[in-house]
Amino acid sequence: MPYLTQEEYNQLGLYPDLTEQEFKKYVRFASAVLDVETRHFYSKHDFETDNPWRKQQFKRALVAQIDYYIEAGAMTLEGLNSEAQSVQVGRTSLSQTSNFNASGANEKKETISHEAIMFLNGTGLLSRGVSNA
Repeated sequence: MPYLTQEEYNQLGLYPDLTEQEFKKYVRFASAVLDVETRHFYSKHDFETDNPWRKQQFKRALVAQIDYYIEAGAMTLEGLNSEAQSVQVGRTSLSQTSNFNASGANEKKETISHEAIMFLNGTGLLSRGVSNA
């Protein structure tokens, strides 16, 4: 069973006009990325019977991740980072510099959005401690 339905995405997401096919593509990939980020927590624990607040935060993270893919126009690490940093046409040059790097060099985009991490913070799903499972 998927973590997020299209109806839930339509209520929370920025792009409620996604087709069913587009939604399935995005939610499948976003779910896989969040599963890796959460160390496959829901592979070992039942999502449906988990704490309601943690489930809601996970769903919000999925929505944020789907919106990130749509905004970026790509889902894979290669696709997210394939934009040129500078373009020159004749005497005109355009450069895309970093918002975070003082040297102006552009950093690589992450596979997971900052917003998704923000929603997962405090849930315990990002814990990197040793488990007994």
